[in-house]
Parts: sequence; C-alpha cells; structure tokens
Amino acid sequence: MEMKTALTAQETIFQRLIQSGVKNTSAITGGIFKNRRPKDSQKEDIVVRALTMNAEQIQEGVINVNIHVPNLKLSTDSTQPDETRFKAITEIVLAALRDYCGFDYWFTIKVPGILYPDGDNWFSNIQVEFISLIQDN
Repeated sequence: MEMKTALTAQETIFQRLIQSGVKNTSAITGGIFKNRRPKDSQKEDIVVRALTMNAEQIQEGVINVNIHVPNLKLSTDSTQPDETRFKAITEIVLAALRDYCGFDYWFTIKVPGILYPDGDNWFSNIQVEFISLIQDN
C-alpha cells in the first residue's frame, strides 16, 4: 500500500458522500464540494476539506465535512441557525461516514457535528478520522 496524501483522503471522503447518495437523501438545495463552497452561495451545501494528514507508517488524518444551511428568516432577526435542518442533514452525513472500511484505509467519526458561527451565518462541522496503513515492500 502506498502513502496517502491529504488530497487523496479528502477525495475518498468526497466520493463516499457522492456514492452513498447524501445529496438526494438529504435533499440539500446546493451541492457537495471540495475545499470551499461557491462564493455567495445561499443554498444548503456540504464542503469536504482536509485538515491534517501525517506520513507515519500508520497514517492518520482529519477531514472536515462542513454543512452550510441558510439561517431562519425571523421577522426581526435573521441570524438564527435552522437547527432542525442542520440536524436532519448531519444525521444523513454521519450515517454515510460512520465506520467505513476500504481496501487499505478506514475512517470513522471523530466529531459528530458542532454548530459554529460564520459571521451572521452558521455551519455544522463534522470531523472524520481517516486511517491508512503503509506497508513496506
């Protein structure tokens, strides 16, 4: 098995979300993207981005999966997160990423979704621990 790069791990998580049908199952209004969401998006988007990856024999990395949902539209305050929608999408993403094994890697949930403010908006952060074993020939 060869060394995985952070981009390889990111692509693996991205493909898992696509192949498991997260976009259709969650009925998100936007898309699933790598690295960042489209500028000025007002839709529900999922963004996959590598955070860390080591080069040890047992490689470990962390991949962020951020879920973006537009705020609730309240009469005097439009800065409140739509917790109901965050919960629904987060549960679908967690089911797709929980304890998944590939040929020479596996990943599991490290952080199961925490809401963070992003200016006047919010996102839910899921951290996925990605593990791969490098075998010397």
